Amino acid sequence: MLVEAVTGQDVEAELARRLLEPMDLDGSGMLLSPDAPWLFSESWASAFWTAGGMYATAEDLVRWGDALYGGWVLRPSSLRQMLAFDGVPYGLGAEQLEMAGHIGYGHSGLLRGFTSLLVHLPDEGLTIAVLATDRGFAPTALLTHGQAGQPSILDLALATR
Repeated sequence: MLVEAVTGQDVEAELARRLLEPMDLDGSGMLLSPDAPWLFSESWASAFWTAGGMYATAEDLVRWGDALYGGWVLRPSSLRQMLAFDGVPYGLGAEQLEMAGHIGYGHSGLLRGFTSLLVHLPDEGLTIAVLATDRGFAPTALLTHGQAGQPSILDLALATR
């Protein structure tokens, strides 16, 4: 509502103009838009609106994470404030995450059977997105699990960067 009051435009138009179009995030948008994939009933999408009313491909999430944590979206002072965890694992819209000894930040999501994780590992220069359709799914466990003698998905991602 703040975006709409300040700009005079609806959130969907402002997201498209300021972020989705300039970043070529063609696989992302608002769930209530006419071209959105069917994921939730209209009542769920409207109830969660900007807190969970968007869809995105994994590729778009990685591009978004690179831009957000790379300083394209926020001023440097705002990004520092967002990532100032001050001894707690949650900042201003970002979670501090540890995966197999790698420290990063991002955000996870869970809504009605859809689970996601976007994590940026700054020291490694790596951003990863995981999407699944299972309530019991643990994305960090998936990324770090490896069979005896076999690399994890995280190991493979780190090896290819």
